[in-house]
Formats: sequence, C-alpha cells, structure tokens
Amino acid sequence: METPQRLTEDWRDDRYVAEWITRQERRPERRRRDFTLIRAHIPYTPEQPFRYLNVGAGPGPLDAMLLAHFPQAQATLTDGSALMLERAREELGEAADRARYVQADFAQPDWTQAVEGPFDVVVSTIAIHNLFDGTRIRAVYRAIYDLLANDGVFLNLDYVRLTNPALRPLGRWAQRDPDLGFYGGGGESPLPGTLEEQVGWLREAGFSPADSLWREYGIALLCGVKGRLPQLESPG
Repeated sequence: METPQRLTEDWRDDRYVAEWITRQERRPERRRRDFTLIRAHIPYTPEQPFRYLNVGAGPGPLDAMLLAHFPQAQATLTDGSALMLERAREELGEAADRARYVQADFAQPDWTQAVEGPFDVVVSTIAIHNLFDGTRIRAVYRAIYDLLANDGVFLNLDYVRLTNPALRPLGRWAQRDPDLGFYGGGGESPLPGTLEEQVGWLREAGFSPADSLWREYGIALLCGVKGRLPQLESPG
C-alpha cells in the first residue's frame, strides 16, 4: 500500500491546511499536553475576566480548552487561513460567541491592524517558528509587546534550535523508551533561534522579566511579562 504524499507546506492552500488539521488530530495526547502547559501558566482564576489573543490560532482546540476553563474570558483568534478560523468556530461550539475571528497573517508587517487590543494575555503554540527568520520573529515579538496591556503576559510554546545540534540523536534515542512520555525531537538547524537567543529577543522587544518556563529538547515554553505579573493567589 502506497503512503500518501504529503503536500508542500503552504498555509494559504486549503488542501494543505486540511491535511495538516487531520495529522494533528492523530496525536491527541501530545496536543493536550501542549495546550495544558499554556492553560496552567495563565495567571488568572476561572472566575476572573480577561481578554486574550491567540497568534496563529489554528483550528481551535487550544481555545476550546481555554474558554471552557475560563468562562469569563474573551478570546481573539488570529490566523492567516480562513479555513483554520472556520474550523475553530466549529470547534468552540457554544463558546464561539465569546471569540473574535481575525484573518491576519503574522508574516505580514500590518497583521496587528485588524486586532483590537490591548490584551491581558497573548498565547501562541507551535506557530511563530514558521517564519524561519530571526528578524521577522523579533518584529512579531515587538508587535505582541505593543498589543499587551500593562502587566500583560505572553506565553509562546514553540520549537527552538539546540545550541549543540550534536545532541539531537540523544533525544531520538531517548524516545525509544515507551515509559518516558517525552518528546525528544526538534532542535533542527533551520530553526531561527536557540532558547537563549529567543529569550534575548523577548527582552529586546521590551519584556521584563522574560525567560523559559519549560523545555524538552527542541521545544520550549517562553514567557515575557510587560510590567509585573498579576497578583497570584497562594495555593491553599
């Protein structure tokens, strides 16, 4: 049986986008882990209202999770693909009326013009790396900084390049252990920035503090704060 040929990556091509969505649906555990990492780091309780922006939102599973957990939140989903936003509206179901859907390609310098800030939180998952250009990513970080309200938080789960690519085979080796529950891939050289460089770009954009909150080989959760974190309740 022949393996279907994967379409060339093109986010403007509905055929490619539909194929990509299908591939993501085949790995629900990995996707849920990624989305839970974002949800757990949003510094609001379910009872608190806040506005957030999802950059490169995709077909909506992260937003379905966030809007279910934070019933007072209002979302803006932005993506360059109309099909992605159409699928997102379907995915959100009853929560769809708590979201705005903005078709805007963050690869273009004017992408923020259609987005009505400020936002308390900006999130992005495995999206911004698709620019494959450090200069353009730095411009997106600056734009996100400007879209945030004072004391706003940016959470970006994305691929980063390993500082020493010679270690990549060790990650793939580790994944052979079925009990690890570990993603050892990523970190390839075409990626535009190491973790340290990405954190530096956040600080350059104005975020302070800025750091990596979590890392697993070639994927990391980056965080930048515009001012100070909202006051967090101590665990009971």
